[in-house]
Amino acid sequence: MQALTNPFPIGSSSLIHCMTNEISCEMLANGILALGCKPVMADDPREVLDFTKQSQALFINLGHLSAEKEKAIRMAASYANQSSLPMVVDAVGVTTSSIRKSLVKDLLDYRPTVLKGNMSEIRSLVGLKHHGVGVDASAKDQETEDLLQVLKDWF
Repeated sequence: MQALTNPFPIGSSSLIHCMTNEISCEMLANGILALGCKPVMADDPREVLDFTKQSQALFINLGHLSAEKEKAIRMAASYANQSSLPMVVDAVGVTTSSIRKSLVKDLLDYRPTVLKGNMSEIRSLVGLKHHGVGVDASAKDQETEDLLQVLKDWF
């Protein structure tokens, strides 16, 4: 695997488009503000591209998915890929939901800069046995040797 050098070339006052859930929205916005950047939360398909086009990075969290939000996520991710916009995909809940797992696998085609997930979520995505329940990781999924081998084969 190749080391990333400055995968997020964002600077002070960069606009970060966040497609997240209501639970983490405020914390995420405060964290982005603490970095000196500007958060914007938009996941309505009617406006999502307006915000993505003005942003310097895209953060996608699957924590509260709907058909409309999925449509918006696909639109934003496609634009991010075409524009080489840094993108993070947080694979929340893929251990339980086949819809979310399928969406994340599709989003990998858009070459996100970072794929975020707990050990159970990552194991699930690469086809390894996992013990995750809901959005929670399992202590039984902390073994990394088989996961590292699969990831080496991917890259």
